[in-house]
Amino acid sequence: MKLQHLRQEKGAWRLTLGRKPKLVTRKLVLLSVAGLFLLSSAIYGEERALATLGEPELISIFPLGGQRGSTFEAEVRGKNLDGVSALWFLQPGFRAEIKKIECAVVDAKAANASDLMEPNCSIQAQVEIGQDVETGRHSLRLVSARGMSNSLSIRVSPEAPLVETGRPHSRSWQAQPLNIPVLLNGKISKKGELDYYTFDAQQGQELYFHAVSNIRVNQGNFDAVQLALYEPTGSWFDSQRPTRLAVSDEPRLTYQFSKPGRYLLEVGTHLGIGGPGSYYQLQITHTNEAPPKDEKELTDIDLLRRPFTRELKEGRLQALWARTVSAKQLGTKKTSSSTLDAVDAVERPKETHLPPRSASFSVDEVLTVLSEKEPNDVSSVAMEIVLPVLINGSIDHPGDIDRFRFKVTTGKRLAFELETPESAPPEFNPKVAILDENGKELLNNIYRTVGGDGDDWIKTIQTKVIYTFEREAECTLQIRDFTPRYGNPSFKYRVLIRPQIPHVGKIEVKEDHVNLVPGESRKLTIIVEQEEGFDGQVALVVENLSPGLLAFAAVDVEPDRPAPLAEINKEHFFPRSQKATILLIASADAANTMPQLLRISARPVVGGKLGEPLLVRDIPLMVAKPDIKAVRASAGGSALQQERK
Repeated sequence: MKLQHLRQEKGAWRLTLGRKPKLVTRKLVLLSVAGLFLLSSAIYGEERALATLGEPELISIFPLGGQRGSTFEAEVRGKNLDGVSALWFLQPGFRAEIKKIECAVVDAKAANASDLMEPNCSIQAQVEIGQDVETGRHSLRLVSARGMSNSLSIRVSPEAPLVETGRPHSRSWQAQPLNIPVLLNGKISKKGELDYYTFDAQQGQELYFHAVSNIRVNQGNFDAVQLALYEPTGSWFDSQRPTRLAVSDEPRLTYQFSKPGRYLLEVGTHLGIGGPGSYYQLQITHTNEAPPKDEKELTDIDLLRRPFTRELKEGRLQALWARTVSAKQLGTKKTSSSTLDAVDAVERPKETHLPPRSASFSVDEVLTVLSEKEPNDVSSVAMEIVLPVLINGSIDHPGDIDRFRFKVTTGKRLAFELETPESAPPEFNPKVAILDENGKELLNNIYRTVGGDGDDWIKTIQTKVIYTFEREAECTLQIRDFTPRYGNPSFKYRVLIRPQIPHVGKIEVKEDHVNLVPGESRKLTIIVEQEEGFDGQVALVVENLSPGLLAFAAVDVEPDRPAPLAEINKEHFFPRSQKATILLIASADAANTMPQLLRISARPVVGGKLGEPLLVRDIPLMVAKPDIKAVRASAGGSALQQERK
């Protein structure tokens, strides 16, 4: 990013990023790199170091949730929890009272690395869930004089969860009986532990088994809980050995029972991960009552499938224009700027039977929506289409290939987007290719890069590819499964062919929360994607700053990066991205606060004109000045026990 500038408008600081900022401001503050260095150096000190090291860390809560309108006792575990004064919920409707805090400080010199990773504090609290709180996952943080903690989720359900029995049930013959449907809170109290549950099922009944937990693989996003389903039939050498019917290395399992009887569910973890503070919530229900997945339950397979299952709608063009500044907003029908090059003239074929439309792509453009018609397996019978178009079709059988014909002019810049609403990878692996009139493949949706030890090609299927046609041509769109061996009616697809619309893509804030000490600064790192050749600016806005808080544009020194391995046509598949840094500063006399939500929003800027605001994220911020003596005492090795009545 070559230029950055900042302004304050109606209590909000606005940072503009880009190559050619043209935004006129009432008040402009330029902050040099040298000035930033001096400012950052001045605010480093003992308070900053101690506050950063002493932030509370929330590791687990048991039970993982409760019934709407109920009150339950919760155990919260974590590190640096001495001095915690409150449980803070992002959504209204919760009340919590801390009953007891117990901390045993680990001697850092004597402890090994694994000891330092374990929680050393526990909190006993009473949690009340209001009757009006929505069911689902809600965010919980801890608040102390050192700032706020990271967040964990607490689940609210319409029914009262059970708690696993205190009797041993780690063997199949010890299984705890359950009635379906059921919601249950359980523990994996030690490594390698298995929990067994038994239930009755009817012939033809299809059940959904689902667990969520705080048990993570390598502290990542992958939930370690695994499920297995058994029939207690026994064998000739062990009458108590069950027969396994299904297993899932994910915390979800669906199964249809072929006969009535009593069955067993085994709850375990990946590689036997577990121990004190490892909790899960198990739900067994009918398949048609299964809840939708939320963001924090997505597995690697879910992340692979997600781009293919996002919905392409008729309003897709308007949604993209809302993330930029259109020609209509600029007050012109056409511009030579590369940012608005998508607004180019396209003549409609005279032979088409579709109703007339305007001669150029614009924010008012309406998609043509059509469905494929067989036969279309060869080019001679390919269906003719007019752009922009949204095509619905399916790869009904192995070897099925769907073809569509369209015309392009020289310099035409198009985007091809793909959705598979029913089956997605790894079952359905759709290949989209564009061929010219001679059958030469101009592009496809297969991204290739070098991986492994440097001599391996890795190929991945992408849901979007952009391309600029070098000459006028009559092209064929070809859709099939990557392996012609597969195909069935569930292999449905939607392909959108549209003009490229330079726009602001995904905007991500790297930080989870911000704790500030008066006289201290912390930074927010924001990654902005620039889709389809967007070369305008992005104005970043920080709102809801309390008195004594300031926000400045900052410059980071980029670390040296190794040269990337070979990538083929990366620009066709992935947008450019730029990093912005906002420095949040609390003045020396800033008052302590409870957590508050800063709102980060963005506005595209093209030709000096502002686009509509885009909400980026609400991020919690807290100003807290820790008691230096208390933090020192806690770090020194004395145990703390605090009773609250």
